[in-house]
Amino acid sequence: MKKIILLLFVLLIVTIHAKNSVIYIKCKPNVQILLDDEIVGSTTSEMGGLLINNVVSGSHVLKAIESESKIKIKSIFVEPDKKIVLTFESFKLEKKIIHNIDLNSTDNMIFIQGGTFKMGSNDINKFSSPIHSVTVSDFYMSKYEITQKDWVEIMGNNPSSNIGIDNPIDNVSWFAAIEFCNRKSLKEGLEPCYNGERNKVKCDYRKNGYRLPTEAEWEFAAQGGIKSKNFKYSGSNNVDDVAWYHVNSDKRSNPVGNKKSNGLGIYDMSGNLWEWCNNWLGNYTKRPKNNPHGPNIGKFRVLRGGSWNVEDILCSNYIRFLGEPDDSDIHVGFRIVRTP
Repeated sequence: MKKIILLLFVLLIVTIHAKNSVIYIKCKPNVQILLDDEIVGSTTSEMGGLLINNVVSGSHVLKAIESESKIKIKSIFVEPDKKIVLTFESFKLEKKIIHNIDLNSTDNMIFIQGGTFKMGSNDINKFSSPIHSVTVSDFYMSKYEITQKDWVEIMGNNPSSNIGIDNPIDNVSWFAAIEFCNRKSLKEGLEPCYNGERNKVKCDYRKNGYRLPTEAEWEFAAQGGIKSKNFKYSGSNNVDDVAWYHVNSDKRSNPVGNKKSNGLGIYDMSGNLWEWCNNWLGNYTKRPKNNPHGPNIGKFRVLRGGSWNVEDILCSNYIRFLGEPDDSDIHVGFRIVRTP
């Protein structure tokens, strides 16, 4: 393996030319536009458009205000030498249009009630067997894979190969992912879970900050938790319903949340990007487990879920993959969890 994404009233179409950056906003007429809380003008009464010139690269916040009760807010990130087109629908959220999803919402952490489930499969390969009984406690999991917007807001850079603020972050190592978790925890006044350096890093599961999911938590959530219907993929037996993989991905990762969610309301657990788990890779046994955290030491960290470039079988809920924690790759990202 190589070094390894409501009520609203406006339709906004934002085109960003990132070198000499220009933002064109199209929406209903006579709407006031703010860029980073500074008034830049209003859309024209004839065409409903506004051109903003000389926008510097970096993170920005656009606001479209018709009245005190009708305000549209959208965060954008302007990359040098890149062109990004963002489309926003008014008031009613259309699930097929990712840019209508409010990625800043606190609802993006889904509460998952703990329970006991059958982990693994005897029908795939030796790494995914034997099937064994596992119990996990309650936890919260991010509804979406961590997006480039999420990453930039915390880390201040964007290592991704497929640029797009609502695309999942890729090209991040396991070490980079846990650094993101700790920084996000500190930013939000939570207790960081990780301490120590390099392969001596420890995760304190008692802390209330963000961390990577254990492999057991990941599979429990992918199966649908206590609402599981024993689907092959996360939310369906039809891979095209829920996953971006080599047949439908157009050879790239895609914005989060555009496929069907699973029974818990979580998106993209099958396909799009492989996702880092907290565990070192270890062998399964038939013995029942309670909140397993994996081996204490190892060479490889667990990856789950499949990617945009793989066959459908690798997007199964049960397939286990691996990566060295230093490795980063265009096919790998992550999502986060928290202990209640």
